Amino acid sequence: PIGMVASVAGLVIGAGETGALVGRLLAKAGVGSLLVANRTPETARATAHPLGGRGVSLDALPGLLGEVDLVVGAATVPAPLLTRASLEPLVSGRDRPLHLLDLAHPRNFHRNVRELDGVELLDLDHVFERVDAARDARTAQVPAAEAIVGHRADEFAAWARSRRTIGVLRAVRSHVLE
Repeated sequence: PIGMVASVAGLVIGAGETGALVGRLLAKAGVGSLLVANRTPETARATAHPLGGRGVSLDALPGLLGEVDLVVGAATVPAPLLTRASLEPLVSGRDRPLHLLDLAHPRNFHRNVRELDGVELLDLDHVFERVDAARDARTAQVPAAEAIVGHRADEFAAWARSRRTIGVLRAVRSHVLE
């Protein structure tokens, strides 16, 4: 786990709709520092500034990776921005892990970055696997929920039937006591 959010330095790659949303979510969560990198630095600054972050050019990416704990890829690019070969010299000697979250399609981070020690990569495949697993877990609970509801419905029906007989019992009691 990354730990306390306030101590996390986050970098969002891409200042489009997804990148801006991720930036807002990180800022709302109280991330310690926020960087937004984009092809156009002006757009990066326009996205980062209202969130209390700093906007930079995508060209600055290699130098930024030593400053951050979390990198979220949300840029539309034709090829991965980070590969094992490009990332390895930047993460060797780090004293803390680098967490990568790739929300882009096509990918911003090549799958082979997983091979690096101290690099943790989650991508859309992982997100969909977790969504599917959560859905399957909920689906597996449906029979138990149906059994509980059925049992409670039976209890209610018995109670309702017993309420109908109260009038008859009162009439009998009244007749006996007269």
